[in-house]
Amino acid sequence: MRGGRVVSPVLVGREKELARLVALVDGAPAVAVVEGEAGIGKSRLTAELLGGPAVAGLRVLVGACVQIREPFPLGPVVEALRGRASELAGAALSPVAGALRELLPELAGVLPETPPPLDDRAAERHRVFRGLAEVLTALGPAVLAVEDLHWADGQTVEFLTYLMSVLPGSLRVVLTYRSEEASGAVRAITARAPDTITAEHLVLPPLDAAQTRVMASAILGAEEVTAEFAEHLCLRASGLPLAVQELLALLRDRGTLIRWEGGWARRALEELDVPSGVRASVRERVARLSPGAKEVAERAAVLQLPVPVALLSGSDVGAIDEVLGSGLFADTGGLVGFRHVLAAQAVYEAIPLGRRQALHAAAADTVRGLRPVPLGRLAHHLRQAGRAGQWVEAAIEAAEQASRLG
Repeated sequence: MRGGRVVSPVLVGREKELARLVALVDGAPAVAVVEGEAGIGKSRLTAELLGGPAVAGLRVLVGACVQIREPFPLGPVVEALRGRASELAGAALSPVAGALRELLPELAGVLPETPPPLDDRAAERHRVFRGLAEVLTALGPAVLAVEDLHWADGQTVEFLTYLMSVLPGSLRVVLTYRSEEASGAVRAITARAPDTITAEHLVLPPLDAAQTRVMASAILGAEEVTAEFAEHLCLRASGLPLAVQELLALLRDRGTLIRWEGGWARRALEELDVPSGVRASVRERVARLSPGAKEVAERAAVLQLPVPVALLSGSDVGAIDEVLGSGLFADTGGLVGFRHVLAAQAVYEAIPLGRRQALHAAAADTVRGLRPVPLGRLAHHLRQAGRAGQWVEAAIEAAEQASRLG
């Protein structure tokens, strides 16, 4: 591997999902929703579809929602259509399409004249929606892909909901969004689609160790990556393709991709910093949490193990629900903690040193309440809290316990 971004040269672990999308775009009207957490590979899967032979003969229209404070109205739809003037030349568009002149000035040469304004804003919006649907119909047969709908503005969500009710027979639609950030309105876009539309809803799972092994081999150009290295890599990356790629890039940049057997794999991976892409995504989500929920996230990042809800939240159960809703936490049989190792590390690294020490002291008190007491974890927290005497006692007790257990 050379310097720069690391990308798997092959699609891994998404063969079945790609086959379902290929089958879907073979007919129209059709809509597919691709759902999954950040870094799970939604964009890669969509790119494989749109760059493959399945869409030969179709116009490919792509727009993406952007994470900004005030999203542009209908931004991804405008992005998908604004460069299509030459393809619309000669199209028999009705006067309704003239309502798009202000929204799509790039198409002014092929759009009808602007119709007289309407007094009712809802009627004006409906006319714009009708015009957009007409232009999409004129561009068919086509596939429209709108990515990152969790960042969509309200008008984009409303238009796509409207489009489902009038979807032309020449159009296929692919929508992607993050599971943990999509609003109810985004999730409901396809809820009322008529039975005449072929629909697919794909939820992408994490890669397993075997799939991680295939991806690592493809990226490294190695004939064989050991199962042990792949297992460590999968665990560290939590099966997220983006994290797998970025961790391998960090190993490459450190010059440590020499061998990957035995204990080396675990040590090398655990010593890595959180990849920048993962760190940015996690910290952006934490920044949106309320102060109470952010405190819960920081406490969990310090604890580094799932614990009962009451031990983590105290009386603020709503804060736990908020962090669970953000996708950062997972609830496993009443035990809550970070869904991904790298997410916990990203939050931990952002905690100021003084506060981190205080949180370790609180964590020591928390783990004392667990049964059995994880003595190794207790010793770790006491050391990080600066309680040297208690740390020595706990470390000796942990060593004695380990000796008894063999």
